[in-house]
Amino acid sequence: MAGELERIYTVNLGGVYVRGPRNTRAKRAVKELRSFIARHMKASEEKVKINNEVNSLLFACGMKKPPRRLKLRAKKDGEGAVVVSLVNSTEKPEAKKEEKAKKEKKQKPSKPKQEKKPVEEKPKEKENKNEGVQAEKNELR
Repeated sequence: MAGELERIYTVNLGGVYVRGPRNTRAKRAVKELRSFIARHMKASEEKVKINNEVNSLLFACGMKKPPRRLKLRAKKDGEGAVVVSLVNSTEKPEAKKEEKAKKEKKQKPSKPKQEKKPVEEKPKEKENKNEGVQAEKNELR
């Protein structure tokens, strides 16, 4: 067998949602992922190492809602150890968000701020139309 073997898999974790209680879904997703990689890479489950990025992605939305599908890269070395990582693990998702925000800022032309003109106040003749009527009623009493 060759020294190193690398494959890309799309792992469906939808079965995790069907079996057992909600609050253990992410744990079961890790176990199911480990067994899937061991089965397809012909290694024992003890030799499968899951990368921190994959683990944090599984637990990103909490224990109750792991992702239903993952696209992963599995590398097997000469000793039989398998390392599982994300396919696009070279770029962090936070960096993508920052680049996207920078592009949006560049696309929107900044409008020059218009100076507000002061509003002239008009002299008040009467605050209320009924004021005159109220004054007359008070005099009659």
